[in-house]
Amino acid sequence: MFFAVVTRQTHQIPLFSGRSFELYFMSRSWGKNIRKKCLSCHTHLQQKITQNKGYHVSKDIKGKACISCHSEHHGVNFEMVRFDKKTFNHNLTGYELKGAHKKIDCTQCHSPENISDPVLKKNKKTYLGLTTTCTSCHEDYHQKTLSNQCSNCHGMESFKPASGFDHSNTGFQLTGGHKGVSCIECHKTETRNNKSSSTSRTCPLKNCNSCHKDPHNGSFGKDCKSCHSIESFHKIKASSAFNHSVTGFELEGKHRSIDCIKCHDNRLGTTDTYKEFAKSN
Repeated sequence: MFFAVVTRQTHQIPLFSGRSFELYFMSRSWGKNIRKKCLSCHTHLQQKITQNKGYHVSKDIKGKACISCHSEHHGVNFEMVRFDKKTFNHNLTGYELKGAHKKIDCTQCHSPENISDPVLKKNKKTYLGLTTTCTSCHEDYHQKTLSNQCSNCHGMESFKPASGFDHSNTGFQLTGGHKGVSCIECHKTETRNNKSSSTSRTCPLKNCNSCHKDPHNGSFGKDCKSCHSIESFHKIKASSAFNHSVTGFELEGKHRSIDCIKCHDNRLGTTDTYKEFAKSN
């Protein structure tokens, strides 16, 4: 049996030849010893293992000697991290790939620009350094103005549309004509930190005037729904509670019981502010 000791910095690895090496290397006590030596240098991996996170604490890997997967002394250009990307079970890392994540190449996420740790960032081949949060790889479009739980609104297939978003949870339930409009119609894009962003803050939702121009120029107050329907501005409620006295013309007698359109039909004498009734009919 050939035996030697190779010293590299802090760890000493015994080398054998043939079957004797295989039997020694498979022994549990030696596996624990050599793993301890490896992790004394590979501290970032040691931190993950201590936190019970990541691939190396999965049921398939935990307890194995490092050298059983990462063998040494095969030349300077030998790839110590080797696995089949097509068959690798990413679930073992603690992060299941879903939706669009299944279709992209590993390096689109596992790249230096997505790593915040300055030491790991220098290692262009590492698969460490990412977290399970979306912003580990994706830019925060809302720039910290909304919850960091992106999955509450966004799905794994695509960022848009926000399939999980329920507008009812905002305190403003979408009804009538609001259901059919695009989000951007109300939530205008704004520039924050020199970048485009859209948040709920761009739409205060205090009253209809937050999004809609008042054709009456404030003459009839701000309670638009007292006359107008949510379905359409041009649909006037049949039993409108509108106080006609504010127009300077109090309804008396039969005027009280007729439909608005009977008078507001664009005939001579009607003003521009009332033409919307005629247009809708």
